[in-house]
Amino acid sequence: MIKEIIGILAQEGIEFIYAPQRMAQNVFHDVEKDFPYIHLEVATNEKIAYELAFSASIVKKRSAFLTNTHSLLHALDPIMSSTYMGVLGAMVVLVLRDTEEDVTYLGPFAKIPFVVEGEEKNFPQAIGFGIYISEKFGIPVIVELDLTCLKGEIKVEKKLTEKRADPAQFVKETRRWAATPSLRYSLHVLLNEKIRKIREEFELYQGNVSKINGETGFLTYRKKAVDLFARDLSYFVLSTVYPLPSRLVSTFMEKVSEVFIISDPYSVIQFQLESYREKLRPSYEEEALQKRTYKKEEVVYGYLVLRDTLGPASSMNMAHAIKKLNPDERVLALTYEDNFFHSGLAAFINTLYNGSDYHLLILTEKREAEIINFMEALNFKNYHFIRDFDELKFYAEKKGFTVLILGGKI
Repeated sequence: MIKEIIGILAQEGIEFIYAPQRMAQNVFHDVEKDFPYIHLEVATNEKIAYELAFSASIVKKRSAFLTNTHSLLHALDPIMSSTYMGVLGAMVVLVLRDTEEDVTYLGPFAKIPFVVEGEEKNFPQAIGFGIYISEKFGIPVIVELDLTCLKGEIKVEKKLTEKRADPAQFVKETRRWAATPSLRYSLHVLLNEKIRKIREEFELYQGNVSKINGETGFLTYRKKAVDLFARDLSYFVLSTVYPLPSRLVSTFMEKVSEVFIISDPYSVIQFQLESYREKLRPSYEEEALQKRTYKKEEVVYGYLVLRDTLGPASSMNMAHAIKKLNPDERVLALTYEDNFFHSGLAAFINTLYNGSDYHLLILTEKREAEIINFMEALNFKNYHFIRDFDELKFYAEKKGFTVLILGGKI
């Protein structure tokens, strides 16, 4: 799949492609010979991969950052800054959606244009459009390719791809790259103007499809919903989810009497349709979200288990805070080796500095030696290897900050 995606990027003149280690470490090595004019690089984590792609784009090159829905959130810091600073070449963020997790809310949250495509035959169109918008308006663009409803393979027309002759060129512009608060405000004004103009461009995108079949309709950005409802209802399948193409949507809304929003729980569409609130009906996802009962705290062998729900290695900081507030609580922070190296190093040092005594479980695949080298460099040796989760019970009563390493469970 990734090879076909790289083929599309090659046809669009992308010269630099970066991806995090967990996604492409083996794939990139296998396809390098097929794309000799493209620089393919695997970075340690998502944040680094995004920043490398952004660096290429600000020297007037075309670049791509390849990720999935979950990993995209790990690069949120540079995403937020890059939309303000803008690009001089083109930068497309390709999100391969392989789960039901939704990240479309990042569009309005980060003010970054967001395009969704759920049909493999339209993947080249969506990627090309994202690159076009990025280059024309000098802003990164997210293109989400929904892999959860693929019906076949992606067909890429083979073309001879030559290396672009344009040399790299960095433009020294203080107001963009090292903005003070006052300059940052001017970038905010400029960003709002870019979004307004991109909205106009989105009105013309061929990936937005609507059909009137009656007074009741639905609005969605998930193509698979059409197969379920299109025969009986009017529909509007929206690919350009942010910024919303207002005129197109208004035309559809005026032709129906009521509209159901079929989207993910955090709908990026609905809050952009405030002026049509009287026509909107609760979606299935909204009702399910309102009725959802949240599971009780996870407790294993007397441990309160904390996971990385707020970001990579966030469990470590949460565990430290809980132990300081409630010293008698037995807390187990659970993280993964990549998350540990992404954001856990600072959390580990903070734990030692402040004398916290929670227990840390690191699930590993092949980086145990790196983790041990880091801990021993800090003169920390209270770590233990365990063979399965049941061994946690032997450490539950142990006092002091303790690290448990469980291999082969990722």
